[in-house]
Amino acid sequence: MPTVNTNNMMPRIITRAMPAYRLMQELCGYGICERTNRRGTYRDRATGRLRSRDRMLETYTVEGTSGSFRNMDAATASFHINADVVRTTLTSILNATGAMPTPEAPRPRLRTLSRRGYHSAPRDYASALDRIVNDEDGVKRSFGLEWEINGMSEQDEHDLAVMLDTMPAHVCENDSSLHGNRSVELVFMPMGRAAYIDTFTKLQTFCSRTSVSMQGTGAHTTYGVSNSTSDRNDIQIRLNRAALAIASITGYRAMQNLFGRHFTSYASLPGTDSGYGGGSNNPVLANNHRNAFSINGRPGNSMWECRLMSHKGDCTRLADMFKALEFVFHTHMTPVHFGKIFEFMGADASGQ
Repeated sequence: MPTVNTNNMMPRIITRAMPAYRLMQELCGYGICERTNRRGTYRDRATGRLRSRDRMLETYTVEGTSGSFRNMDAATASFHINADVVRTTLTSILNATGAMPTPEAPRPRLRTLSRRGYHSAPRDYASALDRIVNDEDGVKRSFGLEWEINGMSEQDEHDLAVMLDTMPAHVCENDSSLHGNRSVELVFMPMGRAAYIDTFTKLQTFCSRTSVSMQGTGAHTTYGVSNSTSDRNDIQIRLNRAALAIASITGYRAMQNLFGRHFTSYASLPGTDSGYGGGSNNPVLANNHRNAFSINGRPGNSMWECRLMSHKGDCTRLADMFKALEFVFHTHMTPVHFGKIFEFMGADASGQ
């Protein structure tokens, strides 16, 4: 095949330094390579072979100053397109095929979550509570949710960001207890029962269908009522008794079905974590931040947090459990309350 004059067919090649993602956008735009279904892998049109982003950049870019394209951002960009190699490659493709390669359109940038520092984002609790409709008995019952994700891919984060656009009011925060890549804690403002179950279920489905890492995470849920008549100390004592009651009558399978896990050091049974945040030799009096059922860290006397809940739990049954334990806001625990807990947890003599 005769050699084709490419002088009037060659694209204008930009040679300024730019981040790695921009370099790859340029190479795809020139027709040097094409994207594949696997992010970070490209088909080199000169050879037809699949190559990683790093290998493509090694071939078609040149370093202007010291630096590395592997972890390069706009502020430290030091590589630029090697115009001579790009022109030579395009000429070779043109002479071999008789046509210039069709450039690929830029791939849309994936969205990222804007994270704030731990517990630093402003939270409009008042407006969220105003949106909740009182139940038939005149009581306003609210559910707050802190959903932790330990790590996720770029695509997972993009998909999560898109999904969050349609979900109740929330903030995204960093949490030092999460160590994975792109970890995040989603903090949802108070919402009604139906919205809570819908939100929990959507996040649960998202996490089960994607590659996100949920190791060591929680789905801490805060329950509140508008008619509490007890002080904080009494509420915590009653919560401790309820947690001890659940632990004494509930088997492993029932715990997993409801909470998605058993008691842990981060959602502890009262009396087993007395060395953290102050405690007591009497488990009923334990008042630690890590209590599985805790009023600690929650203002006033009208709400408490279930730290025991995980992403594998049953949010509908948890909402029912909150209702069954509403006595903690009003009266001390009695044998009648213990019996209701026994019935609710479905405990039996087999220990299941």
